[in-house]
Amino acid sequence: MAGQLQQLQNLVRLAHEQSSEKRRELLDGVSQLFLDNGGADLQPSEKLLAGEILSRIVNDVEQQFRAEVSARFADLSDAPHDFVKKLAMDVIAVAEPVLRRSGVLSDKDLVEIVRGQSPEHQIAVAERPSVSEVVSAALVDYGDDRALVSLARNEGASLSRESMEQFVARSEPSAMPRDPWRAPPGRPAARSLPRIPLPT
Repeated sequence: MAGQLQQLQNLVRLAHEQSSEKRRELLDGVSQLFLDNGGADLQPSEKLLAGEILSRIVNDVEQQFRAEVSARFADLSDAPHDFVKKLAMDVIAVAEPVLRRSGVLSDKDLVEIVRGQSPEHQIAVAERPSVSEVVSAALVDYGDDRALVSLARNEGASLSRESMEQFVARSEPSAMPRDPWRAPPGRPAARSLPRIPLPT
């Protein structure tokens, strides 16, 4: 435990360095504190400090490195919330791993992302292993048609009756845009949303 504290203190000193190389070294070192045993060796105050460092410096490194860090934290249940949320609101290449997999993000976080980020962010949220009724409702209200296609295909998504009714209304031909959406590479094109039968 003392070794972990000394390592964190050394990393804090690195925070005063401004070069991108030192910033990468700092981000990598602090990340490793969490990745080693899920951060179990860190005291709550040390976790808080480490999370603050990560949040403060993550935008100071290049996109590729941020994407690598996002992938490393996506499956970490004890990852610092504010840092993960910051990654989730980054460009999609960085955000996608945590959007698809992180259990640290709350429904409130996901709704905020659905409402304020790109269609690609919405699709990643819609394809999470589990999507609550609250998040599904936000996707139906604000989501791109491609995100709704992903939501309809997701067996782990829960939709309220109201959301299903709104989804059906959007799936009617008259509710669709005149120009069909163009699917990104690797995704099948679709001219209408799949129809969801309403529960009786």
